[in-house]
Amino acid sequence: LTFTLDAVTAGLTLAGAVWTFDPSDAAYQSLAIGETQVITVNYTVTDSQNATDQESFEITVTGANDAPVATFNTQQDVNEGSGMAPGQLTATDIDTGDEANLTFADTTGGIAGLTINADGSFMFDTSDAAYEDLDTGDISTINVTYSVTDPNSDEGNGAFDIVITGTNDAPVATFTTPQTVAEDAAAITDTLTATDADAGDVLTFTLDAVTDGLTLAGAVWTFDPSDAAYQSLAIGESQIITVNYTVTEIKH
Repeated sequence: LTFTLDAVTAGLTLAGAVWTFDPSDAAYQSLAIGETQVITVNYTVTDSQNATDQESFEITVTGANDAPVATFNTQQDVNEGSGMAPGQLTATDIDTGDEANLTFADTTGGIAGLTINADGSFMFDTSDAAYEDLDTGDISTINVTYSVTDPNSDEGNGAFDIVITGTNDAPVATFTTPQTVAEDAAAITDTLTATDADAGDVLTFTLDAVTDGLTLAGAVWTFDPSDAAYQSLAIGESQIITVNYTVTEIKH
């Protein structure tokens, strides 16, 4: 007697009279957990006189859960200080119905300026203070890892890079302290101040206009209240002088 299969059945092979069925065949991966698929196998037996008979049997395949596969790995190139940069994580899940119900999460441990939502949408704030010290052309690469979980708690993992290119940050003048002094008193002095987020920048200060009695050496200003410009002040009379100054960065 010889046996033949009447049709091709995914995952089923026949060697002599011995058949083997592989339930891990790709044809059955879409079965959701607990879902069943009944396969009817039709075969023919033939004798030495070429007489034949047909019969069939059933194989019932019960679905098992397949973990989702994270697919987003696209590098994100951004410029520091350019605002919010949005994106969307992606994944696949071969199990019927699972792909529409996947949950994403950040597994990096927390990255400044980055928010990953459960639906896979993400937002990166390029203006976050953590990146303000990047100078023009400086590069910082952040590796982001994330997970994707299906409704049966099976998990897949993925990663992508965010590459931040530094841009120039203008210095910020910070000295605004009001000063009081009596005419003909001793000179007063103090130091102008400013901040610059870019690492290593050297700051220089200049006065925007000439002010009688005021000099500037580096960041140190000195005011002489005995200057002739103030001698006309009567006792108790006051004069307010507004000093405008500029801070300029010198790139390192």
